[in-house]
Amino acid sequence: APHSVNFDAMQGASFPPPSQPSQHSLPQAQDDLSFAFPQVPAIPLSTTPAPHGSSDNEKALMRRVEELTKALESAREAQNAAGRELRRLGAENSQLKTKNEELENALKRASSGLSRDNTRGELEEMLIEAKLRNAEDANEIM
Repeated sequence: APHSVNFDAMQGASFPPPSQPSQHSLPQAQDDLSFAFPQVPAIPLSTTPAPHGSSDNEKALMRRVEELTKALESAREAQNAAGRELRRLGAENSQLKTKNEELENALKRASSGLSRDNTRGELEEMLIEAKLRNAEDANEIM
């Protein structure tokens, strides 16, 4: 049969490869991946009556479909949580970069006012101290 589906209770369903390569083009990468997970209400499989005389294989397949549906829903929730965390970290990173630039500019202004006898080592020490304060501030944010 051209559309045969092999079913094994341990492995699930296996489908033959498509006869032709797919002609579909993938959507361009986006931060919002909701296009890949349309919000279609799930049919509650456990309440769907089994057809009369359904085999153990069909029942096992229905259980497997239900398990996969739950796993997909869980994966969507995890993806959404990861996206929120990524956006939060991006905003925090932006704030830290801005603060670091402000500290470096303040250090440049301070160093331009120093007398000529200050050594490069003293200036580097001031920069290190400023960066340490910035890192401590970053830890307080988190």
